[in-house]
Amino acid sequence: MYPLNPKVSVIVPVYNAEQFLCNCIDSILNQKLKDIEIILVNDGSSDKSGEICDDYKQLDKRVKVLHIENQGVSNARNRGIELAQGEYIAFVDADDWIEEQMYSDMLNGIREVNADVVICSHVIFNGESEYYVGFPWEDHSVFENKAIFEQVIPAFVAPMDIEANSQQVVMGSVCKCLFRKEVIRRNRIEFDTVIKCNEDLVFVLQFLSKSEKVLMLHAPYYHYRQDIKNKTGTTQKYIPDLYSDLKRCKQHIREILLEIGYLEKMNLHIEWRNVSTVLSSIYNLCAKNSPYGFFERIQKAKYYVADSDFKKSTDMLGSLLYTPKQKVIVKLINHSLVGIVMAYYTLKNEIFFN
Repeated sequence: MYPLNPKVSVIVPVYNAEQFLCNCIDSILNQKLKDIEIILVNDGSSDKSGEICDDYKQLDKRVKVLHIENQGVSNARNRGIELAQGEYIAFVDADDWIEEQMYSDMLNGIREVNADVVICSHVIFNGESEYYVGFPWEDHSVFENKAIFEQVIPAFVAPMDIEANSQQVVMGSVCKCLFRKEVIRRNRIEFDTVIKCNEDLVFVLQFLSKSEKVLMLHAPYYHYRQDIKNKTGTTQKYIPDLYSDLKRCKQHIREILLEIGYLEKMNLHIEWRNVSTVLSSIYNLCAKNSPYGFFERIQKAKYYVADSDFKKSTDMLGSLLYTPKQKVIVKLINHSLVGIVMAYYTLKNEIFFN
């Protein structure tokens, strides 16, 4: 028997994940920390994911299952938060898996320093190999109050040392975090159900802006599976509404920085985000399964450039953060040669700016 009030609530949004779901759930049930609950939110799956969730509920009393109509991952996570009974909240995506000591180590760390959130490193699996993704800080680094605003939040928004041409940005995934639930509830932090891209980042930044202490761990407890089901060579999938999602994300970031009084200090970070939004969105138009013809892509790309005031952002950044390839792309766009950029992206299908 396990306590009625678990220490950690692990929320798993599930949508058509039957291929990897058992591996994901097993990795959570096999945690060294047994005092957990697993909340499986079946987001209207059309495969056997719902049945798999129900089977696990019968096998282990720590498993809760909620079946809802498909409304997206953000809504599923929000519903999971509503049900959570644990003192701390964690998230795992249904096609990923975690190390068995993840929550025992993170819980020990967060309690040892009395942090509001602990964030670990992760490993990305691309179907063939894995590679480690860490932090620019020392292991077990602790940040408090003003240091969170000046060191942690900026690293999630744009490259760590923007004036030193650093390309490193900390991945803003909620799945690497263990959050104190009381902070979420007290500040009414929730996922934006409108955006389907970077919703993790917005949630993490909102939480960090309300945190008093943050702990960083180098251990790569989380295994992130890149989407390989629809991958053809180096081709990425087209993401509908990517530009509007990234634009809305940027607005969230501006509001967060304004609230904590750091908007002016992080102006270059916002401009970097603006350039990144445009370049990522233009590349997205060139994905192999894009629904637009070549000339439609050019028109949309021109709209992104004009709507975002792209030239102003690149002028403010100057040569910061641009590799030789990026400099050529930016120069072509600013000289109204978007068509050449689109042709190049379409042929090469490479991302130069993340």
